[in-house]
Amino acid sequence: MPLSLISRVLNRNRRLLVFSRSKRATDLECLGLTGESGEIADSVKKALFQGHDIDAVHIAKELGDVLWYIGLVI
Repeated sequence: MPLSLISRVLNRNRRLLVFSRSKRATDLECLGLTGESGEIADSVKKALFQGHDIDAVHIAKELGDVLWYIGLVI
C-alpha cells in the first residue's frame, strides 16, 4: 500500500472519531491495536505450525484494522 494512501486513511480516521484524549480512550486504542495484531499473529502461527492456509483476504482486513488503531494512537 503506497504511503500516500496510508496517510490519507489515517487522516480520515482521525476526523471520523471524536475521542477525548483521556487515559481510558488511549487504553482502548492500545488494546485494540494489540488485539488486531494478535489476530494476524494467530493466523501466521496456524499456517506455520498447524498446516493451515494463509487467508490473504483475512490478513488484509486485519491489517486495515491495525492501521485504524495506529491512526488513533498517533
